[in-house]
Amino acid sequence: KQTKPQSKKDVRRNSDGESTSQQAIDEREVLYHLVFENATDAILTINEDDIIVSANVATKNIFGYLPDEMIGRTLVSFMPEHLRQPHFHDMQEYLESGKKHVDWEHVEHPCLHKDGKEVLVEISYSEFHRGGKRFFTGIIRDVTERKQTEARLLRLFNAVQTSSDSIVITDTQANILEVNDATLRLYKTENQNDLIGRSAFEVFAPEFRKKAYADFSRVLEHGKVIKEEY
Repeated sequence: KQTKPQSKKDVRRNSDGESTSQQAIDEREVLYHLVFENATDAILTINEDDIIVSANVATKNIFGYLPDEMIGRTLVSFMPEHLRQPHFHDMQEYLESGKKHVDWEHVEHPCLHKDGKEVLVEISYSEFHRGGKRFFTGIIRDVTERKQTEARLLRLFNAVQTSSDSIVITDTQANILEVNDATLRLYKTENQNDLIGRSAFEVFAPEFRKKAYADFSRVLEHGKVIKEEY
């Protein structure tokens, strides 16, 4: 009995033992390629030897290099000198024992730009196997601006907290969101929760609440700073 020749539309088996047509595989690979090339985050894939085997166009925004300039080089060559040996050590230990020294979801460290400056990045790593070999993909995001913003906000927070003046932050309904230490001292409490959530007008003496409400409404309407004594 003759067997029927296999169709050109090859059929493969996935990890669950389910058949997958070559067409479906091709469509998945095209979709992956589109996502890879159009991602706003840089995406690099390295092999077990730390050699970059793929890089998308977004890598230029972070590293200043075109993908072809990065492929074939080690990932560690784009790290500051003091991070290279720890990276090699951690990589080797993971390959041998599977032990991770950091959370692969959010790894923050500086990388080197083509012009020599350091860029603070956040990397999320994942691992996959192909052809009996292990590969690691990193999704990389420049967090320099975010960190600078966080530092400015921290300085502002510290300035507010250490001010000798009472400072109260409210929403547009005048509900108290935050108070500084001077406010706690003014109202003779050590617990912010005694004030947070209350209406700001409650902290005024009853005879001043109507005027305070009118002034607050003017600030919302005109966006101007008003200095008043109560």
